[in-house]
Amino acid sequence: YHTNGEKRSVTVDLESVKRIYPIDKDKVLFVTEEKPSRESPLQINSLDKTAMSRIVVLDLKAKLVALDFILSNSVIDILGTPDEINSPIFLLSTNGILHKITEKSLDDRLSIVIQKQLYPFAIELATVSNVSDLDIQDIHKKYGDFLYKKGQKAEAVEQYVQCLDVVETSEIIAKFSVEGTADLNGIKNLSDYLWSLIKKGIASSDHVTLLLIVLIKLKDKDQINFFLTHFSRLGTYSEDAIKDDIDDESYYYSGKDLFNFKLILHLLDESNFKEESYKLAMTFSKDAVTIVEVLLNIMDSPMTAINYIRSLTIDDTLRVLALFSKTLLDILPNDTIVLLIEVFTGKYVSQKYE
Repeated sequence: YHTNGEKRSVTVDLESVKRIYPIDKDKVLFVTEEKPSRESPLQINSLDKTAMSRIVVLDLKAKLVALDFILSNSVIDILGTPDEINSPIFLLSTNGILHKITEKSLDDRLSIVIQKQLYPFAIELATVSNVSDLDIQDIHKKYGDFLYKKGQKAEAVEQYVQCLDVVETSEIIAKFSVEGTADLNGIKNLSDYLWSLIKKGIASSDHVTLLLIVLIKLKDKDQINFFLTHFSRLGTYSEDAIKDDIDDESYYYSGKDLFNFKLILHLLDESNFKEESYKLAMTFSKDAVTIVEVLLNIMDSPMTAINYIRSLTIDDTLRVLALFSKTLLDILPNDTIVLLIEVFTGKYVSQKYE
């Protein structure tokens, strides 16, 4: 019972329990009587008369067996100071020997578990023991390295994304390098890791560029479109699709280098991802000229290009027409002439582009 009267119970599969000793609020020691088997090296002459003691310590907080061993003699008394933290326990056996039990430090326990490569248990033990977040992340890192060496790359990435504060991102990226590899699973694992950097807000422009290269290499249109609707002009990730991003002027003067825009646009064009090229340009291009180039050369939509030009300020419209008026006159002469007349007679009025 607790001091407040609350009853705390635990069910254990132990037979012939002779003594129960509460070490502290989380650990309980059990002494059971054991009979030696005929194969037991402890047997001498009195097989049926010799009684042994099994000592079991349960850690109720961590939900594990902290200690389990056999004494060749019966335990007749248990001595200790339960009120003192980490105080030793003494077991007095029938042969007059006093056995001392001490608890290893948490660091030693974690070190032993990690050496045995029991990483899930190490993480659980560290968590219930209120170990610092960075130390827990370090265990995740070791677990990830262990899984990677075993060839379990997807599982390794799951661990790496949980230790972003202690791992060198360049090291992880090198493990799943996209250069010259045909391992699509490895590339997919890399994309998962890069996504985790972006979602946590610690990705550099190079990380974002690499993610988009990976997605294009995977020909993953769904993920590319997901990026285009969840990555803002501020360089932040949103769980929900972004509807109200910063305006064009604020974005133009923001000075943010979110990723290598020209390279990604070129790769999308090479992969024949027309719609994605257009969405990329409309969202992340800071130059109206680039958007018109996409509409004309990638989307092959000159009428849409003219409609877009009509949405620009007079200065941008003049700049775009200086570059594309000849091309537009060859394709859509009438519409282009009407636009030129409006511009040069002062009747041009910017329209909403939809």
